[in-house]
Parts: sequence; C-alpha cells; structure tokens
Amino acid sequence: MPIIGRRLVSIVTLVQILLVGHSVCLGQSNDRIPLPDPPPVEMGYFDDLDRALLYSDQVRSLNLRGMGLKQVPSSVLKFQNLEILDLANNDLTTVPAFLSQMKQLRQLFLNENQLTSIGQEITNCSDLRVLNVSQNPLVRIDPSIASMRNLEKLMLSSTSDEVVFQEEIWDVPHLRVLRLINMNIDSIPARIAGMKRLEELCLSDNRIQKIPEELFTAPMLTYISVGNNRITEVPKEIGQMKLLYYLAVFGNPIKRLPNEIEFLKGLEWLACWNTDIDQEEQERIVRLLPLETKTNFNGEDIH
Repeated sequence: MPIIGRRLVSIVTLVQILLVGHSVCLGQSNDRIPLPDPPPVEMGYFDDLDRALLYSDQVRSLNLRGMGLKQVPSSVLKFQNLEILDLANNDLTTVPAFLSQMKQLRQLFLNENQLTSIGQEITNCSDLRVLNVSQNPLVRIDPSIASMRNLEKLMLSSTSDEVVFQEEIWDVPHLRVLRLINMNIDSIPARIAGMKRLEELCLSDNRIQKIPEELFTAPMLTYISVGNNRITEVPKEIGQMKLLYYLAVFGNPIKRLPNEIEFLKGLEWLACWNTDIDQEEQERIVRLLPLETKTNFNGEDIH
C-alpha cells in the first residue's frame, strides 16, 4: 500500500477510536450488552404469556415455569394449536377443566406444584402423550387415568406419605415410560406383562417386596429401577432381558444376584449400593457381567 494510503487508514482508525472513547465518556450505549432476540415466532416457542397472546395462532409451546402461578390463566384457551404446556414449579392446587378443550395438547408438565389429586380435569385430556405430575403432595388419583389411551410417558411422584396408589395405573395401555416414585406401591401385578410397549420403568422409593417373573417378559424394557424398596431377591428370569441396559436395585435387602445375569449382554449400568451384597458376592457379580458393564456398589459417582 502507498505511504499516503497507509496514513489515511491510520487517520480513519484514530478518529474511530476517539469517537468510541468519546461515547463511552458520555455514558452512551457501549457499556450495555444487548439482550438476545426472542426465538422467531415461526418456531412457535413462547415463554412470555403477553407476547404469546400477540401470536395466538402460532403458539405451539408455552413455558410458564416458575412464575408463581396459583391458577392456570384462562387465556391459554386462545392457543388452539398449543402442543406443549409447561406449568412446572408454580403454586397450582387445582387444574381447570378447560384444558381438555385443547385438542392439540400433547405434553403437560405439572411437576413441582401443590396438587393433591389427579382428577378427570386431567384424565379427560385424552390426546396427551406426556404427563408429568412429579413432586406434588398427591393423595388421590382418579381411576379414569386408565382411559388415557394415547399416553406414552407418565411420571408421578408424591411428597405426601398419605398417597393412595391407584391400581388402574397399570392399565394405561400404551405407555413407553412409567415413573412412579414414592407412591405407596406394595406390589407389582403380574398384568404388567401386558404393557408391551414399556421401555422404562422406575418404581423407586416404594414398599415393593417382590419382583414378579412376569415383569421380565415385557419385550421392550431397557431400563428398570426398583431402588429403595423391600426386595430380597431378583428372579432368575431377568436373564431373558436381552435389551436391558440399566438395572438399579440399590437400597434393598438383597444378598445376591442370580447367575442368569451373565446373559445380560447389553447391560451398561448396575446400581447396587446400600444392599446386603458382600465383597465376595460383588466380585462374583463383576465376573458374570460383561466387561463393559459399569457397576456401583458404594453409591459414589452415582449415575
């Protein structure tokens, strides 16, 4: 570059630096970082109710999590294309019946609220695929929950010791994920074998004493957690579970696992802490399992 050209560039650069410095001294906007733009309306995702109401026909997902809500705003009825409604971490004690009018609603998150029951105002949402009512002081569940034929994921856990478990939950026909934590469950019925699509089963923190052999005939099960129950043995039929990759039996008075665990060729995780399994049995279990299986007998680095 010619000398004159280089001098012009230097002069321009110097002027720019002086202008920036001048604006900073005057307290102009250089000390402010602009907020990120909200997601494009075309994506259909909203976490602000007022903004969502401006685009009511384009709302697909509405996140009202952690807003201190004591009731569900009736204005959500304006979102007739709403598919995902997240009401978690609020102060809801009831759910309005008008939710069943939202025919496109597929996922409903009510976890971490103050709900004491799951009534027909929820079970009448017949097109739901996902229902999460975890971490609520649940006491009662309406038997009509068995009518939720489209439900694929059901997550319930109660913070109340007075919850009465509803046996009809085992009859929800098309579940793929079932998590029932601290729900005062005494037993797993043999008819669980009829849940042909079940892939993930979590029954931690209950009062279950026995794992039925029928559980191991569920053809799609890959994840089983029965931690913190009263189980004393694992049936040998567990060896039939070729797809099983996660097994948690921690917090149970189990002394040994059956030899048939050697057939669990796909098992990736075994959680076994806080049991009656001694060191010798731990070593035997490790020899039986595939080399790739990660075992946890002490509760450290919990997966």
